[in-house]
Amino acid sequence: MGYTSLDDCIHIATATINNVDALLSWNFKHIVNSDRITGYNDVNSAYSYVKIPIKSSREILLKKELQVKEGFDSVKTFRRIKTKISLEMKDMTHDQIVARLALASKEYKLKNQLIIKSVKLRDSK
Repeated sequence: MGYTSLDDCIHIATATINNVDALLSWNFKHIVNSDRITGYNDVNSAYSYVKIPIKSSREILLKKELQVKEGFDSVKTFRRIKTKISLEMKDMTHDQIVARLALASKEYKLKNQLIIKSVKLRDSK
């Protein structure tokens, strides 16, 4: 992907390191594209990350895989999240972005370890 798609790369990398169940996007040119999805997941595998399903929001909603609460606007929510991440990283260098994503990955893994320990403690009672 070229420099003009840096926001898309950040979007995918953030979803990957946070081990999301799926990445939803309306961006059919750069993200929800079968050739690109294969490439993203090849990179994920090469760096020991799991492959993530990349779907269009429409595809998920039509399959009723996602329960949408009344009044929930998925497009608005996804745009708000993407804008927030883009603003946080817009003045960062490549190395700073990599460091930020690595930190987020460590925080996510620590949070999950704490959740797992909590569930094990609860279940052992």
